[in-house]
This record gives sequence, C-alpha cells and structure tokens, in this order.
Amino acid sequence: MKKIVVAFVVFAMLVVFTGCGGSKPEQPVASGEVGSGKIEPQTTTAQQTEPESSYQPDGTEKTVSITDFMNLMMCDEGKWECPAQYNDYGLEFSTKYGRYLVNMSNRDMDKETTDNLIAEIGSVTFNAEQKMYCVSLLQYDKPLEYSELHIDTSVIGEGFIHAENIYDKFRSVEYIFVADAGDFINGQISASGTVPNSTSNTDGSGIVGVESQTWVLKDDELVNDYKPLISLDSAGYFSFKENLYSGMGHMYGAYTESDKTIECTVYSIDYVGYAGDDVYSLTFEKTSPTTLTLKTDICYSKNGSVFELAD
Repeated sequence: MKKIVVAFVVFAMLVVFTGCGGSKPEQPVASGEVGSGKIEPQTTTAQQTEPESSYQPDGTEKTVSITDFMNLMMCDEGKWECPAQYNDYGLEFSTKYGRYLVNMSNRDMDKETTDNLIAEIGSVTFNAEQKMYCVSLLQYDKPLEYSELHIDTSVIGEGFIHAENIYDKFRSVEYIFVADAGDFINGQISASGTVPNSTSNTDGSGIVGVESQTWVLKDDELVNDYKPLISLDSAGYFSFKENLYSGMGHMYGAYTESDKTIECTVYSIDYVGYAGDDVYSLTFEKTSPTTLTLKTDICYSKNGSVFELAD
C-alpha cells in the first residue's frame, strides 16, 4: 500500500512541475466567458502565423475590437500566470498608460530575477470555431522577433487560457488568472520592460514612457470631451479619437512625418457601422507650427478640419 501511495505522489509532482511546458490539448473543451459560461460570437482578418505556432488560419478569422479583447483578458485587473518548476511565466494586458499593451514576463525562481518584454497590440482577429485570438504585436521600445501571439480561450470560463510562451520556444502553455497580481497594476515595471529598483517610486508616476503631442479639433460648437483629437508620440505611433455623433471612436497605428505632411497608417479601429470605419490612412498638412489640417474625410472630422496643438 505504501508503494502505491508513493508512486501516486511522484506522479502528481511530475504533473505539477511539467504542466506549464507542454502543448495545449488538441481538442478544446467547452468554451465560456468568465462568470457566464458563454462567449459571444465575434467577427474578425486572417493574420500570418509564427513559424513555431501550431495555429493554422482557416479563412474564418474576423477582425474584432481591441477594447473587447482587452476586457476579455481582464485588462488591468490582474495577470495570467503559468508557474513551472524553475520559471514562472506571465501575460499581463494593460491600457493604464494610454496604449494597448501586453507584458510578457519570465521569472527565474532560482535567481529571483524577471525578464519583461512589452509589445503594443496593433489589431486582433478571432476564429470563432477554434475560439482562438490572433494578436498582432507591434514593437513598443524593444525589437520583436515575432509579430503575433495566439491565445486559445476555449476554457476561459474555467479561468484558464492557452497561449504561446515566447520564453519557451513559443510552445502553447496553460495560464491561470490571478487577480491584482500584475506589475503594470502595481507600478513595478517601466515601459522599457525593466523593473525599477527599490528606490523607484511605485505609484505609476515614475513609469518610463515616450513623449507625445496632441492636436485638438478647432470647433467652438463642441465641448472639449467630444472634440476629435490626434496624439503623436516619439516612438512613431498615433491615436485618433473621433466624434461619431453618438459617441467617440478610436483609430490606432503608425505615422511618418515630412516637412509638410504627417501620413498615418491605421492598424486598428474600435468601431463599426459609422463613417470612417473603413479608413486606413490619414493625411495631415502642417499649416503652421501649431496647427495641422486634415486632408481626409472620417466622420465628424472632414477634409479641411483644423487641429490645434494642445497646451
């Protein structure tokens, strides 16, 4: 009887210590949404997969709202963790600093050190049949060796996801959600992907980021909260907030600048069914040191609209 008990304990330990390094189940179990047992069908464009990924697009991928995806990943509410024998892996999603960001981390339990790599999310597609999200990754402040992250949400209703681990040859591993455990939330990680030392402040004010400038639509008929605006940062990315007449929508992407114009390439749009939901490039003319003139029709913002540099 003792031998049987010992054998069972050894087997259980092996399962615990190796569970995070293996591949996800080939046949996912019932899908679900946290707290409801159901994921609403979503509609998403096929993305190119990474060489190491087992995910194969089948043509049914549709673009989905990045905001909806971030909410599903419980953005800024905690961290997805994969504890292994020697390393703890993590995924944390955040909009705390005004961008759609994912922090991919690897904590060495022996050395008690953590590697972090932050990427910006450019767009998200969803395969409803496979319950698989394909997340397009953009360089934030460090070079990326890959452009996509695939996340299987077929068992998210049970508190788990399966996602590729960039620190383990991109194998798909199981992550469990831990509330209020993230470095973003606790202000313990900078935008450069490094953890501040004990002398750094941790209230979020010391987070290292990129500089940005914002131009606001010149329009006396709108209150400030409903004025379209564009923000350009020194890393080459932009965000555009548009008035949809019944709410506000957003565009995100990258821009290039010349002496006379600013050309914006749109990576993602978080609204559909309104004018401008199919606009994927914006042009602004530099009409003065403090004004930009839009040369593209969107929704409320039209060709000829003047944006003034905010104070």
